[in-house]
Amino acid sequence: MNHRIDILIPRNRGCPVVTVEVRRSVVFTPGDQEKRMLKALTLSADMVCFDLEDAVTPDAKEPARQLVKSVLDAMPETTGAPARCVRINALSSDEWRSDLGIVMQARPPALLVPKAEDPAAVPRLSVDLDAGEARNHPHAGPPGP
Repeated sequence: MNHRIDILIPRNRGCPVVTVEVRRSVVFTPGDQEKRMLKALTLSADMVCFDLEDAVTPDAKEPARQLVKSVLDAMPETTGAPARCVRINALSSDEWRSDLGIVMQARPPALLVPKAEDPAAVPRLSVDLDAGEARNHPHAGPPGP
């Protein structure tokens, strides 16, 4: 069960209210293990995160990307089911753009960025996400249920 809370963001005088979904439990599963990914989606966790980073060996990364995309395409989010997330490779690696190139075609509702140590890397990721969305889904709205 997902819980929502409202948070005040005191950046300006208007203090906008942002609604945030609280994830109490997140199940991580290797992105190259189809049985584990499918099993995780049957659990009562708030979120399932398909891991393309540390859980996948370098020689298995490309097939894992394809597998995660296939599972996301075949098992879209439904009410009451765990939310989906994809943990991409670190922005300091040469792998994360390849992760995005494949998995963003399935429009995962969330990405987990590991080891985000360089503040300048996050805006670069945002630019790549915008470009990928425009390329893969030019007429679609934001991802998610």
